[in-house]
Amino acid sequence: MIKEMRKSFYIPLIDSYKGNSVIKYINKLEQTQWISREEIKDLQEKKLRILIQHAYQNVPYYHIIFRKNGLKPEDIKTAEDLGKIPILTREELRNNFNDLIARNISPKKRVLSSTGGSTGEPVKFYLPKDGGLAWGAFWRALVWYGIERGDKFAQIWSHSHSHAIKTNFYKKIGEFLRGYIFLSAFDMSEKKLKYFANTLIKFKPKYLDSYPSAAYILAKYVKKKGFNIKLKSVITTAEKLYDYQRQTIEEAFGCKVFEYYGCGECLSMAYECPEHKDLHITSEKVIIETLKKEISALPGEMGSVVVTDLDNYVMPFIRYENGDMATISDEFCDCGRELPLMKSVEGRITDVIVKSDGFISSPIVTTIFKNLPIQQYQVIQEEKKHLVIKIIKDVKYSQKDTDFILKKMNNYLDKDVEINIDFTDNILNTKAGKQRVVISKVPFEI
Repeated sequence: MIKEMRKSFYIPLIDSYKGNSVIKYINKLEQTQWISREEIKDLQEKKLRILIQHAYQNVPYYHIIFRKNGLKPEDIKTAEDLGKIPILTREELRNNFNDLIARNISPKKRVLSSTGGSTGEPVKFYLPKDGGLAWGAFWRALVWYGIERGDKFAQIWSHSHSHAIKTNFYKKIGEFLRGYIFLSAFDMSEKKLKYFANTLIKFKPKYLDSYPSAAYILAKYVKKKGFNIKLKSVITTAEKLYDYQRQTIEEAFGCKVFEYYGCGECLSMAYECPEHKDLHITSEKVIIETLKKEISALPGEMGSVVVTDLDNYVMPFIRYENGDMATISDEFCDCGRELPLMKSVEGRITDVIVKSDGFISSPIVTTIFKNLPIQQYQVIQEEKKHLVIKIIKDVKYSQKDTDFILKKMNNYLDKDVEINIDFTDNILNTKAGKQRVVISKVPFEI
């Protein structure tokens, strides 16, 4: 009965209060997920032409950019034409903040937001108050994962959905009505992990929404202590999900793990489907390019992510470089959906070890550490020839493990790289509560 109340009353009420149109978009997206790739492209490009006309007429930054480059709105008709427009970087977003705001839209229809600042100073930006399509894409994916509107869920995150509510009592009421429980990713001590496990047993959520690293730490604890916690699904985002993490989480909670991808500036961008092959891009909302040295990467080739949000009219993000690396595929999924596929998201451009002839990605690094008696680790590239490896040891850790790490790392690195091992009791998360396996302070261009 409570589930039906959430589905039939509370969710539509919040939809109306926040000015969203989630339910409307869910119904539309249920249909568009089955249209052909050609129809998807046609839908995108119709939205793109309207967005470009709007940006040229109402957003000073784009009007200036178009004039500087000898462009008119009619020059941008297809996704391929986007290459004529210069890339919008985070630095340009900061420097041109006011000129990126649409002059014809009321301030009441926009919401100020910011990134988590995991790679430096947080970036501020405006999103449309109506985030219906983004949330609709999220709910469409939840249906793929066997979740219904109104199902209870737990979230291990940096902040609660109710973080703006000052009074704890009203937070609790909101969480009850919405059907979720919030667990902070900032404190995952053994004492807290015990509390998390007992909370999940008592609350009985249908699914868990979490950072991969947080879900993995909890899953290891659940397995070690023998807790019996069964979920329908675990969904992860905001960090790279590694195969060893997926395996441990699935074993601990007796369910499948699904990865989804987005960024604060553009929200929902891609979701893994039950085939567990790749992530389906939310092409009804975004156009994603991957670039190598500002030239389009080939299908199957890694590049830097450049995204155009087709639905943000209050502060348009057109060819926005968000700092991630990914691979786009031209293959089709066995699920029957023809939404384009993102083959892998490797994480931030700073999540690699820079070499003289390229880089070592964080997934390669994880293969070295995954079976070692280590609670947590982090590889920091201070300079091109200097690495610091922070390690929180498990009780069975020995000198043999240190020798193994040094040998394996040296197999991948340039010659004469100095490696310092730093044994510690604590490795700090980012300001957003995420864990980063690799951090490079060396400039790198794909």
